[in-house]
Amino acid sequence: MKAIGILVAILLISCSAYQKAEYSQQSNLITLIKSRCRGKCPVYELNINTEGEALYHGISNVTHKGLFKFKLSKVELDKLQELFIELKFQEIKLQQKTKYRDVPYTTLKYKGKSHYYRSSWNSSPFKGIVEKLDELIQENVSTSNKKKHHKLTSMLLNE
Repeated sequence: MKAIGILVAILLISCSAYQKAEYSQQSNLITLIKSRCRGKCPVYELNINTEGEALYHGISNVTHKGLFKFKLSKVELDKLQELFIELKFQEIKLQQKTKYRDVPYTTLKYKGKSHYYRSSWNSSPFKGIVEKLDELIQENVSTSNKKKHHKLTSMLLNE
């Protein structure tokens, strides 16, 4: 009977530790998704929630593949939000998706509003924001995060 009690206590402790390490998508603020093409286009997804927690998933043709979690400072998060506000992201109207072959799309979401555009458009109003998000990925997702990466990947894969 003692063994069962100890086992239950261990499970409760490990579950509560897991919940703390988990990324909360319920409070997603910003999402950046780069889609596939037939060539060597980078494919990844970045989600940032209202707490500044970021979850990067490198899928293919990227330097860092797998899941990486990092935290933005309040200043970094505020600066990102200012970029969206200055751009008037919620008010922008773009053309709908066109059916060209082999041209990847970039999806950018902010506070539930989504915009899809061709990554090759040099005149995109979102270019500055996407470049800033790419900088944050490069600064925070690195080989120094390898231990966190393997732990997070294995935790998410075992769900």
